[in-house]
Amino acid sequence: MHGFGIKTSGLRDYGSHLHSADSMAWSYAARRSPRLPGCTAHKNCANCPRFAFHWRERVLASLAGHATRPAGPLGPTRKGGKVSRKLDTSRRLALSAFRDEAARLERNTTIRWANRDGMSVRAIAKLMDLSPARVGQIFAEPDEPLLDQLRALRARWGVDDDPASRAAADLIIANITAGELVTNGADEHATAGFVGDLGHDRPNGDGEMSLFDMQ
Repeated sequence: MHGFGIKTSGLRDYGSHLHSADSMAWSYAARRSPRLPGCTAHKNCANCPRFAFHWRERVLASLAGHATRPAGPLGPTRKGGKVSRKLDTSRRLALSAFRDEAARLERNTTIRWANRDGMSVRAIAKLMDLSPARVGQIFAEPDEPLLDQLRALRARWGVDDDPASRAAADLIIANITAGELVTNGADEHATAGFVGDLGHDRPNGDGEMSLFDMQ
């Protein structure tokens, strides 16, 4: 976790629930998990970069999910079974719309952060291939807390009504959410859920979804 940039105010709390909370936490899990498909050159994935990146993906997705899922009951989950990787047409359309709006929100948030760090409007506009006027319009838009905006976005498109689209949404917003949590820290709800998920997660390939399944 530490080695992948997951440095939130709750790191000490996370660590108290894990055997290891440093950059080798994934290695501990890898020694006790089946090898990833295609990993035939070693007896386990304790030193495998592929497993490390899978671990990072799961950490970020877990943080994203528990920091941004709307309050209240989630959609139905399958007890005692694996989450389906299949999304019907309506779910795929909703997820595509969610992805587009999340990407726009990430762009606008990154622009605001760059300006707060001292970058000029013209410099931002040049790097983003936007006009200075468009960058100014982004600054003029309401700047609500990022996590609140992501919760509203999830609710608008109903991505949490289905386990498969819920997992996909977590992955879509994982990086931008991690950046926010690194800057401002995780709330108690996100911390508790994150710890619970990591305690029971297994590597991708055992019913979990990956970014590669969402193409």
